[in-house]
Amino acid sequence: MPMNAIVVGVGRTTDDAVLDWAAAEAGACGAPLTVVHVPPASAPQGPDGPVAALRERVAAAVARAGAEVPTTVEVLPGRSVADVLVGVAADASAVVIGRRTVRGPRTLGRVTTAVVEGAAAPVTVVPHDRPAPADGPRPVVVGVDGSAPAVAALRYAAGVAARADLPLEVVLAWQMRTLAPLPGKEWGYTPPLDDYARHARTLLDGALEAADVHLPDARLVRSVVHGTATNALLEAAPRADRLVVGRRGLSGVDRILLGSVSRQVVARARCPVTVVH
Repeated sequence: MPMNAIVVGVGRTTDDAVLDWAAAEAGACGAPLTVVHVPPASAPQGPDGPVAALRERVAAAVARAGAEVPTTVEVLPGRSVADVLVGVAADASAVVIGRRTVRGPRTLGRVTTAVVEGAAAPVTVVPHDRPAPADGPRPVVVGVDGSAPAVAALRYAAGVAARADLPLEVVLAWQMRTLAPLPGKEWGYTPPLDDYARHARTLLDGALEAADVHLPDARLVRSVVHGTATNALLEAAPRADRLVVGRRGLSGVDRILLGSVSRQVVARARCPVTVVH
């Protein structure tokens, strides 16, 4: 398998939109594209008819993306799709997987959760039902909260925005309980909301400095939102080229494997979501 490839996991029901996105990403990064299929244990062993069909789908996706990248199709048997993808991710620059549409409240599937939690490389989850891209540039939107994973996500998002010549929108959502007590203030004293908003803007500027982001002001949007991080990012998703989040955040819940905000955004956003650790 080529080193530093964009690896996309493809199953029997994977939509062509996932292949298209992975092919375009490989072309934009100048990276080889490796397509990995893990057949079900019950699948008959024999001629590679399904593999030939998959190669045709991959070639068509590369053509639609207008990409000129070397491609490899690998069928890797294994008991666990997630284990196979996590294993190949060790040598990949990024992993791409699809997310099925579900009815009712959206939850994150077992395979998606395991890949996002276990892969060493950034993982982008592409929804099968994502709307067609709108005309004109759409920003790369990244959520920050002051944690180290959020700084890593911001650094990654800035690189994507610079490479694709897209705006970068940095979102910091705040609530009084997440910022209290403000520096120099004691517990039990409630400053005006404007003081919290100013402190939130200071935290956002600090994240930009920590991530060493240098983009022209015309392409950098600072969004300080009073509310939950999940709602702020999901409200930004319809206008985003992609969302970028850290795998974990600051809260106690977020320190356990995949953070609660990241989990909800990956499960519910209609645009691709890249998770960085």
